[in-house]
Amino acid sequence: MSETAGPNRSPVAEAGPDRAVQVGESLILDGSESRDPDGDALSGAWRLLVVPDGAQAVPVPLDTDPLRAQLTPDRAGLWMVGLRVRDRAGLTASDALVIRVEPPQACQRDDDCEDFDYCNGLDTCDPQGVCRHSGNPCPGNTICDSPKKRCVDCLRDEHCPPPGELCQKAHCESEAGLCRTVNDDGAACDDGDFCNGKDNCRDGACSVHSDPPECPFGCNSSANRCNECQDSGACDDGNACTDDRCENQACLHPCLDSRCAHLEPRPGSEPGSASFEIDTCPGAVSPGNVLCQSSRNQSALLIDENLDEGFGMFDTVSSEVTLESAAQNPRRPGLKGARICMNMSVVSTSLDTRGLADVLVAFSAANESLGTDQMFVLDYTTNGSDWVSLFMFGEGKPQAYRDFFVFLPADAENQEDVTISFFLLGNNLGASDCAKLDDVRVFALLPAARTNDLLSADFEGTPCTLGAFTVTGNAGDVTPILDSGSCRVRLKENRNGALVSPLIDTSAVARENLLRLSWEWKAEGDVRENRYWLVEFSIDNGGTWLPLAATGHAEPPLSYTRFSVLLPCEAYGTQSLRFRFIAPDTASSGASELAYIDNVRLSAIEPQWVDAFSPIEDLGGGVLGGHISSSQGGTARVECRIGCGPNLLWTSREDISIQQ
Repeated sequence: MSETAGPNRSPVAEAGPDRAVQVGESLILDGSESRDPDGDALSGAWRLLVVPDGAQAVPVPLDTDPLRAQLTPDRAGLWMVGLRVRDRAGLTASDALVIRVEPPQACQRDDDCEDFDYCNGLDTCDPQGVCRHSGNPCPGNTICDSPKKRCVDCLRDEHCPPPGELCQKAHCESEAGLCRTVNDDGAACDDGDFCNGKDNCRDGACSVHSDPPECPFGCNSSANRCNECQDSGACDDGNACTDDRCENQACLHPCLDSRCAHLEPRPGSEPGSASFEIDTCPGAVSPGNVLCQSSRNQSALLIDENLDEGFGMFDTVSSEVTLESAAQNPRRPGLKGARICMNMSVVSTSLDTRGLADVLVAFSAANESLGTDQMFVLDYTTNGSDWVSLFMFGEGKPQAYRDFFVFLPADAENQEDVTISFFLLGNNLGASDCAKLDDVRVFALLPAARTNDLLSADFEGTPCTLGAFTVTGNAGDVTPILDSGSCRVRLKENRNGALVSPLIDTSAVARENLLRLSWEWKAEGDVRENRYWLVEFSIDNGGTWLPLAATGHAEPPLSYTRFSVLLPCEAYGTQSLRFRFIAPDTASSGASELAYIDNVRLSAIEPQWVDAFSPIEDLGGGVLGGHISSSQGGTARVECRIGCGPNLLWTSREDISIQQ
């Protein structure tokens, strides 16, 4: 421990005076006069800086002293030896001495060899008339004191081994050359009791205590800490996802639910911006997996129903449709969802889309128990015209809750009376044949600021061509053909043939932008129930296919109609995206029912966003920080998506005020 308070200061190196010896004569390199102004113990190392040609000798450290070494020069000439010392903080200092090495001294008797250096040992004249010195006369565990011609235990405190007792220190009695153990009064110590405060030595014992810790809830000596609490009210960590409680005077913060994600505004916003926090389970969420969105990035919100308290704007609901907690979408916060069972059970509502284009129906749905020839369907009608199906799944294929995004076709835009319905249709649908529906929103998109087509195909050519598309399944039933003056691809129903896109790279598409797939199609023939075509996508080069849209099932478009969907988050950041149009072998009937497909386009769209979000930050303890900026004041309803795929999770939706 430094003896002087304040900033650490550099040590001072003292290599000792220049020396003169003969070849073969040993000398002690002694840096014991080096010192540290802060009282730190020093370590040191000797090294050769200049030596005569052919010299092989090197300094040999003495185990008893880190600042001393022995050198026996083996060549006449000028030697320069450097000393570098280091204190406990790592600061260093250097010094050097010059050694003039003469050839061996000629002699006739021992008196001719006297060098007056006790530590060189006996000085003798050998039979060849050369002076010899026997070397350090002291045993290996002692130090040679040349001025006093003696061997001692120590010359200074650093030569003495440290004592093993607390509040004791080693001291060298230089006159006697002996090590003694003395009290280290005033030194810092630790008696093992945190609650005593700072400890210091007095009379050889750790007995002085000062500055006890400030512990509002008391001090716990056995735990070596302040008590954190007396009741759970003192344990609030500011994270809504943790259960803050006091046990044994310690705060515990176990996570309530591993999928908890709560968003709340943060005070202190500046004009044109606002901040918010997302509470999650500590360690459960990486900031890079969070993407936030604002309600003001939609030009018009027509429906927003989470089905927790009732059916809201849905004005037609069959009696077989019930709201149940077991039907709630686990990917979003909520209490209930709709369980739809029995044939022709329906949930529907009317929309006024006047003045609107690009109207998107966003919803979450799951197949609970629909079997063969049983389908969950989304369809629409405009001003009482024929119903047209837009989406369906079922046929005994398991389907956990997923998010879907289906646009209303152009004939449903700018209309006073548009009806959409979710319903079940199929054979032998009973009370146990069910689908689930939750979190339905209908809104119009903002205009696009920029659009980049990733894929475009019109199948034109002479003859008509598939272009970059390929065919799987029954290839003869997927045919480029001329229809109504344009090239299309004809897809027969119930043959399991598929029109498959090439691989598409979406790795450069920003996550906040939109991937929109659109195409034109019409049906031909007697497309009754259980006769349909699907649009699906894959991100593993066709290994697994997931639903995007569908038509048929007694409600196909009978003239060319442009369908459009937004691709879900799984479609981003991949080089292995494909989509396909398929007439599955699960549908019933023959090859006389046909679908014609044309003008397929996949586009990356950057809308004219109103509100923008900065990257999410990790604030620690499971709390994430977000920031929204906007050119408009007012209130934005914000929610954030965490992750993607089966583990996707949405935060709560909260209103955030933005100052102008």
